[in-house]
Order: sequence, then structure tokens, then C-alpha cells
Amino acid sequence: MKFEEGLWLQWKNRYRHILKHPMYFHFSEQFRNSPLIRHRDIRDNRFQKSMKEFLYHAVQRKEIEDVPAEIFWSLAYGPFYTLVKFHLDDSSMTGKSFSLTDYKMKQAFALVMRALKR
Repeated sequence: MKFEEGLWLQWKNRYRHILKHPMYFHFSEQFRNSPLIRHRDIRDNRFQKSMKEFLYHAVQRKEIEDVPAEIFWSLAYGPFYTLVKFHLDDSSMTGKSFSLTDYKMKQAFALVMRALKR
């Protein structure tokens, strides 16, 4: 699967999962920002391995720039998770009501792709 298709599929699947399980999303965010994330028993899992392979193959096919994983993650998923949080809170950073529509998600995704492509 081409990188752009795969990333868009991930955005859609993640969004659908978050809408179905918002408490899991909130828990995951809280856990990710806690010191427990560095506990010695926390190890890479299949999901992390799959994500590393997804990034590796996209770089090898020259579909995206070769950047550190942290930069990739920030660009590829940061906007998505920010918009999801605004949606779940029904509030943007200015306090205005916010709803994440397909149009808004596609608009953000297009900008992300422009930033990542070679």
C-alpha cells in the first residue's frame, strides 16, 4: 500500500476507534504523559513494530523524507490528535465549539502530506 493511502487509512481507523472508545483514548493520553510509560516492563509491541516498518518502507520507496521517528510522528499524527482532542472537548484552543468533519480532517491530512512528501 502506498504511504499516503496507508496513512489516511490509519487516520480514519484511529478516528473511528477513538469515537467508539473515547475513555480509552483519554486513558492512553494520560498514560503516555505519565512516568509509567518509562517503566522497565513496558516493551515494544507489535503495533510499534508495524509503525516502524511502515515508516521504513515509505522512506525506502522515497515517498517521504527520511527524518527521525519523532519528527515523523509529530508531523504525521500531531495534527490528527490535536484535532481529535478539540472534537472530543467540543472546544478549540480559543474556546469556540469545534467539530471534526471529514472535510476538516481531509484538509489537515493534505497539509500533513505536503510536509512529509519528498
